[in-house]
Amino acid sequence: LSITYSHASSGTVLHPFQSNWRPVLLFSRGAFRRKGLRVFSDVYTVPSAPKTYHPWEQPLTPWVHWLGRLTRPDQLVVDCFAGSGTIGVACKQLGRRYLGTEVDAGYAET
Repeated sequence: LSITYSHASSGTVLHPFQSNWRPVLLFSRGAFRRKGLRVFSDVYTVPSAPKTYHPWEQPLTPWVHWLGRLTRPDQLVVDCFAGSGTIGVACKQLGRRYLGTEVDAGYAET
């Protein structure tokens, strides 16, 4: 999966290339079963936005979109790099259980 930004941020320019996308890794315990899940695209485009809480902060809308299609209500979503907690917020909105870890105590508190 990838998040594509409509405008590149100034911090992502690697001369001579400018990257407008960020990869997203998805893991499933056991076989991934699509039963009851909707089809979705692997790319989600969002407008660029300032980062408020964390340098790698991600927009909420693609996560609500993807997690709403990849998980069922009350399933557990684990985020081993929680950062500012975007995925946790998406899980709360969607009625999923969430477990996040973050090595930086300041970001974990946020």
